[in-house]
Amino acid sequence: MLLSLLALATLFMGYLAKDIKMSYEFSKAIPVDNQKYKDYQQFLKTFGRDGNTVVVGIHSEKFFDTATFNQVAELQKNIKAAKGVTGILSVPTAVDLIKMDSLEKFQPEVIFHAPYTDQNALDSNTAEFLNLPFYQGLLYNKQNQAYLIAVSLNDTLINSKERTHIINGIMAPIEAFEKTSGIKVHVSGLPYIRTTVGDKIAHELNYFLLGSFILSAITLLLFLDPLVPC
Repeated sequence: MLLSLLALATLFMGYLAKDIKMSYEFSKAIPVDNQKYKDYQQFLKTFGRDGNTVVVGIHSEKFFDTATFNQVAELQKNIKAAKGVTGILSVPTAVDLIKMDSLEKFQPEVIFHAPYTDQNALDSNTAEFLNLPFYQGLLYNKQNQAYLIAVSLNDTLINSKERTHIINGIMAPIEAFEKTSGIKVHVSGLPYIRTTVGDKIAHELNYFLLGSFILSAITLLLFLDPLVPC
């Protein structure tokens, strides 16, 4: 009898579970009338939603060798083609502003033109890039020989159930780059952290629910079995 009731209750709760929707927004930690919360909302209104950038870090002493640079250029190209990616900022896509006196304006021009077959051509473009102080500390750290790729994501998609597919779409070319180049890539950023942590919690919760159901069933069976001493 108890097992029948348990089965019916489980089926009923399973039926109700079809209406459950998962929220991909983080819960509010402070009251909405708090001044800090109001300031944050004003920031979002002025500058847009935060937490939509994935940062990819590469450390290599041979970054500006033709073989490595061409692989990095291909990597950023493949990342840009992934679903949900709205923009990308990296060394291969860096631009210089050329003053156009006749038009009285600045004209952006791409510095690098990958893929390269001539190391001298790459060295010339590299010297031009390193001569621009704007990018130092933004796209590269000269002392540590570390280089950055910033990936902007669609605000709506990264805060929906599509976020796992988006992060996986970015990680696929990164993992392929690591295998072909032998260079370790470091990935961070709020979308990446939220997605990986959220997925781990969801998987662990499924195991927890399954274990709880099995434990409840075993407990009922032992309770109902007259042969088992109490």
